[in-house]
Amino acid sequence: MKLKKIIMVIGLAIILAGCNKSASTLDMKGASTSLDEKYQNMALMSEKELEGIYNQDTTLMEEYIIKSSENQNGNFYALIKVKSENKEKVKNNMDEMFSILENQSSLYSPEAVNLIKNKLATSVGDYLIYIVSENNEEMYNVVKEYIN
Repeated sequence: MKLKKIIMVIGLAIILAGCNKSASTLDMKGASTSLDEKYQNMALMSEKELEGIYNQDTTLMEEYIIKSSENQNGNFYALIKVKSENKEKVKNNMDEMFSILENQSSLYSPEAVNLIKNKLATSVGDYLIYIVSENNEEMYNVVKEYIN
């Protein structure tokens, strides 16, 4: 009987220790500043632009930094913090946004279309990360420096 209690206490302690693990966090502002040093002429997309042109529901996002190239060369990145219950909806919305960006880019830049098609899309904890560039891995490595 005592052994059962000891095993239960140890099991409970292990479970509670696992629950206390801190989730990954991303210093979005730091990552954005470093990305802007690598990218050229990036412009922050406004809430009005995101909702009006790209059909994004920014109320599903806790925090976001979404930037695109002022030169319309296809460069783009999005760092988005979402609640876990909204993650799939935001991912679907972002897929729709990339379709719109592809269609817009096809009018003036086949190179930009290829960059968009080869985008990096990943998630870390409650963060969604999208990168469109000539070297997605290099840019993602910049972002990874700001993940705790």
